[in-house]
Amino acid sequence: MIRQLLKRVTYSTTATYSTTATYSTTATYSPSYLKLQVGLIQRCKRHEKTDNLYISDIDINKGDTIQVCSGLVPYVPIEQMLLKRVVVITNMKSRKLKGEVSQGMILAAEKVVDEKTKTVVVEPVEPPKSSVIGERLYFDKEDRDFEPPKLKEKVWAYLQPKLGTNEDKQVVFENKTLLRGENRDDFASGPDYKIVVLGAGGVGKSSITVQFVQGVYIESYDPTIEDSYRKQIEVDGRACDLEILDTAGVAQFTAMRELYIKSGKGFLLVYSVTDENSLKELLALREQVLRIKDCETVPMVLVGNKCDLEEDRVLSIEDGVQVSQDWGLVPFYETSAMYKTNVDEAFIDVVRQIMRNEAAISVEKKILKEKHKLEQAQAQESQKSNLTYSETTTTQQYGGNENPNTQLNSAAAPPATTLTGRFTQLSGVNSSKSSSGNKCCTIM
Repeated sequence: MIRQLLKRVTYSTTATYSTTATYSTTATYSPSYLKLQVGLIQRCKRHEKTDNLYISDIDINKGDTIQVCSGLVPYVPIEQMLLKRVVVITNMKSRKLKGEVSQGMILAAEKVVDEKTKTVVVEPVEPPKSSVIGERLYFDKEDRDFEPPKLKEKVWAYLQPKLGTNEDKQVVFENKTLLRGENRDDFASGPDYKIVVLGAGGVGKSSITVQFVQGVYIESYDPTIEDSYRKQIEVDGRACDLEILDTAGVAQFTAMRELYIKSGKGFLLVYSVTDENSLKELLALREQVLRIKDCETVPMVLVGNKCDLEEDRVLSIEDGVQVSQDWGLVPFYETSAMYKTNVDEAFIDVVRQIMRNEAAISVEKKILKEKHKLEQAQAQESQKSNLTYSETTTTQQYGGNENPNTQLNSAAAPPATTLTGRFTQLSGVNSSKSSSGNKCCTIM
């Protein structure tokens, strides 16, 4: 069921793009008029003058951020907005919403999950998995050389109703699917793993990350606030989409670290062999990871970087091995970002740990499911046995009279109160909520 949000959200974009205005129905416009980019929400807060708006700083090109006001407060918790990848329309005319400037719009999709109660779920659209922050997205290969002008009201009024999402959650315009700018092999079949690189400032976290993703060595030191990279690799014959979060090591950005850890599936804990204090800082970082993930074992690799600087070395290989043993034999690598020594191996090791961890969870879920089925079958068998015993007893008591026996059968098996009945009802609710249905793209 396709529905529009523009009249329902209180901040309504009618301030700039009125849905009541009339335009010529003969004019046609291509989706190339939409400048769509992959963005990363770096900061997000509530609007001070209204309860329905988020104000987000969105990175659209390696630190180049825009401010966007969105009406997602009723639908998406603020902790889920932070560090989220989104599709942003960046050629909108800037406008003020309750005194705050909004320089773009977040593409979001609406889905009716319950027709009876009209319950609606709204969530930002996911960019293609293999896309990178700042990348342009297109519906047609031929549009890649076209630089769209500022989006006019009449053009948006024509394009917006034709946007939607398919069953694979891909953005579509009529029969065209949203694609990356580089190639058309956009929606990778492999799982999506987020790896977080943690460590003190200056240990070379950015250097080993860029070396792994791009094969380039960064010589100069520029303190990182936060950078996100994506890379497709094959591990043990399986395709994987990696999102690597290169975090800040300097003290003023440690408040953001908890958000990174919550979203991460695997972790590289990096120190420098030329800095003894950098290894000591990892002890507290590891404890923080285990506390936030609430687990004794987390996919993790210990990395001693700058092993090429032998003259400046103050920590030996044995120091790293000892920490690895103290942490329960966490894999340990000494790396050199300059010469790419053990860089790939460290990241691939984390991926293998994530894969093993997910496989173990999958097996555990399967065992629990089989156990539940067995318990359910036993309950049904027990119910049948009790019913057979009751029928025999009643037949003996009433000498074969059918009427009391019929009444007893009705009382012994009330509908929809057995475990089977409740399970069926729950299955019906779950399948209703999980059905893909039709989604309509709207702008938040």
